[in-house]
Amino acid sequence: MKKPTVLFVDDQVSIHVVVKAMLNKNYDLEFASDAQEAIDLVSAIPVNLILLDIELPELSGLELLESLMIDTTLNDVPVVILTGKATEEREQKAKNLGAAAFVSKDKLLTEEGKQSLSKIIENNITESATRPAQDTDLKKVGKLIIRNLVKDSKKKDFFFVARRFSVNLMKYFDIEYLSIWSVQKGRPNMLISMGDLQPPDFGPEDIKKEPAFKTLFIKRTSYMTNNANCPGKTGIFANLAMESGLSSEIGIPMFKISRENLSKNRMLVPKNTPAYSFIILKRNHVFTTKEYKLLVKVITYCGSILWILYRNMFAE
Repeated sequence: MKKPTVLFVDDQVSIHVVVKAMLNKNYDLEFASDAQEAIDLVSAIPVNLILLDIELPELSGLELLESLMIDTTLNDVPVVILTGKATEEREQKAKNLGAAAFVSKDKLLTEEGKQSLSKIIENNITESATRPAQDTDLKKVGKLIIRNLVKDSKKKDFFFVARRFSVNLMKYFDIEYLSIWSVQKGRPNMLISMGDLQPPDFGPEDIKKEPAFKTLFIKRTSYMTNNANCPGKTGIFANLAMESGLSSEIGIPMFKISRENLSKNRMLVPKNTPAYSFIILKRNHVFTTKEYKLLVKVITYCGSILWILYRNMFAE
């Protein structure tokens, strides 16, 4: 009989050894050192319980917990918070976010504490592991989206092609809100907005104040965050997005380069190539690293096709 699977998330590898010795007999164990690695694992394999440290790099344990509880595909996985800095405030916040239990790491120091933690896991673990959605062939999806865009581009109508492209991204990546912004002379303008979340009175001057705008247009760099309110990785209109349950976001710039020149440069955008546009993707379940990497490649390539249509229609 297959043992239940416990995913342990902690950036201290020495603690991995302790937990393995303590739980290996009764559980199949998976280990992650940060939130994104945990997301990639829990999205790929059935997990019966997550044992989650609060102090993690990039995305904290509580921020990851919040995103998992929003995620409609993963929010039935029990999460036990394990921390070396236990406070009543942290415990209450963890329970408010949906943690099944809150445990101090001090319990790992004594035999009695280890037995207590084992009992907490036993009492909270789910019998039937959450099964990830059927593994999609992402490369196949990417090729399909590109093929459709190339076909649509024969219409030579930027808005028609960009809208069809947006529909395909939303369809194949379960995107619940998408927007495409152009930037002319430093001024952003919304070209396309799709989905249920429509930010009220959110104009060019508002988006210029967003940290993500600097990342996308000034630094010309893509980003992914699985908690839009995470300090240092704040997404576009993050508060509104979190209130609407859209915790995960990807932002990708599109560049002033033709498909031919991009291909000649081995699909790499030359360092000083300016961006003409960027795209924002939001949804209520976490993005995996594989999805992010594929979306960057697909949107960068498709952006080079859209650039020619954009340039012809909106020549500066």
